[in-house]
Amino acid sequence: YYPRSYEDQSAVTPIAQLVPGERVTVAGVIAQVAEKQAGRRRMTILTVVIGDGTGYVRVTWFNQPFLKNKLQAGRRLFVTGKAAYAYGGRGQMEISQVQSYVLLEDGEDGASHLGIFPVYASTDGLNQTFFRKAMRTLLDSLANGADGEIPEVLPESVAARYHLMARCIAFQTIHFPKNAEELQAARRRLAFEELYLIQCGLLLLKKQAREQQQGIRHLASS
Repeated sequence: YYPRSYEDQSAVTPIAQLVPGERVTVAGVIAQVAEKQAGRRRMTILTVVIGDGTGYVRVTWFNQPFLKNKLQAGRRLFVTGKAAYAYGGRGQMEISQVQSYVLLEDGEDGASHLGIFPVYASTDGLNQTFFRKAMRTLLDSLANGADGEIPEVLPESVAARYHLMARCIAFQTIHFPKNAEELQAARRRLAFEELYLIQCGLLLLKKQAREQQQGIRHLASS
């Protein structure tokens, strides 16, 4: 169940350097929380204002009123989304289309939330946090041998000849790459494996067809 895309949260952008239209990760302290309803369907709009010492930015969620009890003034927030000018904000910046967010506990180091994170195809009720936690737990159990291990399928000579990473490492990396170079290497390894196995299957079919033809000729001549 490979990720359909990735979310680059490898760097935090200072609020003062936000550029409209860019997808960014910002971090700051919640200064204000506001909730209102709009439209005939009474859509809930939850807005917080966070500051990082360089400026302030609004972050908006739609139809998620349950977040109000979590998003409290004074808490530190990591959030990834699209930077844009806030509607009616007179030039104030806003983070909309929120992809992910993390509320940091007191004394928690935000560095652990930086990196390249997988984005999985999901349905209502199953968010990215659920999938990431499930994949991390599964991959860790395989790496520790608790539930067996991911076996190698390529001959050692082939892997060495084409400088391919180990299969178990490729599966770990395709889900949780440390950087773009590692991700590219994992993709190359898994794509090579798929094509290699297809080629082996085709050669096997050709061999079986050839043996079948030889058997028919032998019967015809006897």
